[in-house]
Formats: sequence, C-alpha cells, structure tokens
Amino acid sequence: MAESAGIYENKISLPGVYTVEAAAVFSICMILLGSAILCGYEVYRESLKAAECREMEFDTVKAFRLSEAGEDIIGRIRR
Repeated sequence: MAESAGIYENKISLPGVYTVEAAAVFSICMILLGSAILCGYEVYRESLKAAECREMEFDTVKAFRLSEAGEDIIGRIRR
C-alpha cells in the first residue's frame, strides 16, 4: 500500500509542476507581447511626427506638374 501511495503522489505533483512552469512561460509571453505592442505604438507616433514635418516640405501639386513636364520632355525626345 505504501508503494501505491508514492506512485499516486508523484502523479498528482507532476501536473502541478507543469502548471507552475506554464504560468511562468505565459507571464513571460505576456510581457513580450506587451513590449511589442508598446514598441509598435512608439513607432506609429514617431511616424506621425515625421509625416507632419514632411507635410510642409512636400507639395503634391508641384510634384505632379513636374512629373507631367518630365513625361512631356521624354516624349518629345523619343520622337
């Protein structure tokens, strides 16, 4: 009877070890996921700041007209 009690105790304690290990792994995964989300948010904020700075520097109408003029010049050269 003593041997069967020892085997029974090992079977019960073993899933407890897996539970503790899974809790540790899960907490580390959650920390990594949270860090990745925060890093993504910081990159997003920095890209918005960069876009605001470049918005004043870039004139879309002027760029469009220059591209049309360039196409016109290339078309005349090819003829």
